[in-house]
Amino acid sequence: MNQSGNSATSSYGSPFFWKTVLLFGVVWTFAPLLFLPNYWLDTIEQIFVGKEWVLSTQKHPALTAIILHTFRSILKNAPFAPYLLSQIMMGTVLWTVWRLGRLFLDPPRAAAALFVMLNYYWMNFGSVDYNNNVTLIFAWGLSFYFGLMALRTDRLRDWIGLGIAVGIGLHLKYTEILFPTSLIIFLAWSKMRRRYFCSGRFWLAVAIAFLIFLPQTLWILNGNLRTLQYALTLERDENPAICHLVCPLHFTFSQTAYWGLSLLWLTPLFLGNADKKKSFHRYTTPLSMEESYLLWMTFLPFLIQVVYAAVSAHYVRFSLGCHLWIYIPIILLRFLPIRQDNTALKRTLFQNASL
Repeated sequence: MNQSGNSATSSYGSPFFWKTVLLFGVVWTFAPLLFLPNYWLDTIEQIFVGKEWVLSTQKHPALTAIILHTFRSILKNAPFAPYLLSQIMMGTVLWTVWRLGRLFLDPPRAAAALFVMLNYYWMNFGSVDYNNNVTLIFAWGLSFYFGLMALRTDRLRDWIGLGIAVGIGLHLKYTEILFPTSLIIFLAWSKMRRRYFCSGRFWLAVAIAFLIFLPQTLWILNGNLRTLQYALTLERDENPAICHLVCPLHFTFSQTAYWGLSLLWLTPLFLGNADKKKSFHRYTTPLSMEESYLLWMTFLPFLIQVVYAAVSAHYVRFSLGCHLWIYIPIILLRFLPIRQDNTALKRTLFQNASL
């Protein structure tokens, strides 16, 4: 685990992060006004749904739309409001990437992970279309961060943050349910981690998430599970026998467009003389709880969706994996052999900044 105490004096300290994210946010808030004559369709839908102040629609919970409606009202319907709201959410996610990057990596490699995420589709082009995917990424990032902090420090504020993030996330998009499901499996898998089930703070987080999501639960039950019925009618092929094989493969390969590009953006650090001794030590040393969490909570939700696609013979849309790969640059830089010289690092930063 990286413990860098000189963040204030580092060239890649907090000022570097805030300047980078602020510049990125300003560009992606105002650049769309120059190139897009209208909002994208999902954003338009959110604008109209938000005016109705309903709890949910047949497709998604309505909190995403209500947040947009409220934000636009505060800004007097400024044309850049949806773009600014998206960038506030993406900036928050980038903050969690930066914080976890500093936990697992040294400051320069944390900066590299941050720059890779700036090139992540849903951080830039994808965020222009404000919709439930954007807000899901926001909620997932906070859930992931507070989950790790709660398990690592057992601080009350982190457990409360976890409960709030999961509860609100379920109000933003039902796919958030993958997070608590994966977290419970992660904790139950290890005898050492099962002790958290005896923690009052864990159950406080559960209670907070449950109470926040309770109105949505009652709405779903009163509607005869209409949202679930709608989801089960989507993307089903006429030949389910083939789809039991094709659907999971389709979703698996579609996700390479996300994490595969992260690997591509980091190529200068992987090419040449990597620190193989350090890499060998990494593979022969038992994983810490934090490292296990990073891997499990990234890949387990993905595997759950693959299994769902195989069992149900449903095509899982590639966008349903948008939130899964937020921390993949940290994983790549933490577990794969990389070059330690500054030249490779500078090339990586320059390559990502140029893109």
